Amino acid sequence: RIINMSSVAGKMSSPVLGPYSSSKFALESMSDALRIELLPFGVHVILIEPGYIRSDMERAAQELSSKYVLGAQKSAYGPVYAGFQRGWAELTKGSKYTPADCARVILGAIRADSPRARYPVTREAKIVTFLRRVMTDRAMDRMMVKSYHIPRAGN
Repeated sequence: RIINMSSVAGKMSSPVLGPYSSSKFALESMSDALRIELLPFGVHVILIEPGYIRSDMERAAQELSSKYVLGAQKSAYGPVYAGFQRGWAELTKGSKYTPADCARVILGAIRADSPRARYPVTREAKIVTFLRRVMTDRAMDRMMVKSYHIPRAGN
């Protein structure tokens, strides 16, 4: 079995996280292709979609991007970045999921006789998967603008 780790970013791009989101879209696309290509060889390709899980990754990302963040805050892009930071803090503050939760899902996928193509881990990952199926792109955009406090032109 091949297990790839995506994220909710493979379903929905977040403002400020475009490069990260695009890498997750690429991983999801590659997993979809490999799942079909490797089927004749009995290889199952599984995509794990953790959603937000508290880990050291966020701290490391903040450290690595700190000098760019200062520049963004002082630029015309500052209100977008500030809105994102506020929205991100609100969306992630209550997360109680841990890397162990993700590991349990991975173990379940490994042990499954007939594994699913995708395994969302967190409640939010499951909700985003559902919303992408039922909402239009415009509706998703409106939800993201509101969630991340993104200012509109002229505001």
